[in-house]
Amino acid sequence: TPLTAGCLEGMTRKHIIELAKADNIPVKIKNIKLADLLKSDEIFVTSSLKLILPVISVTADKKYAYKTGKITGKLRNRLWDYIR
Repeated sequence: TPLTAGCLEGMTRKHIIELAKADNIPVKIKNIKLADLLKSDEIFVTSSLKLILPVISVTADKKYAYKTGKITGKLRNRLWDYIR
């Protein structure tokens, strides 16, 4: 989500974006609608306390369940390596 949408310009967010780009993981920062979110293969959020946290469910008219995906796991490992 872009900063103009109200998310915070946090350090964890910044580092995840940098690590993704360094690993050639495509990064797009844009506003999305719920319909687009529900089409996602995996979803994660970042925070200074939880670092990178996979989203495991989204509730709309139906319940959508997700597992920690390969990209989320890879970025989590890369972030921990960076922190150490």
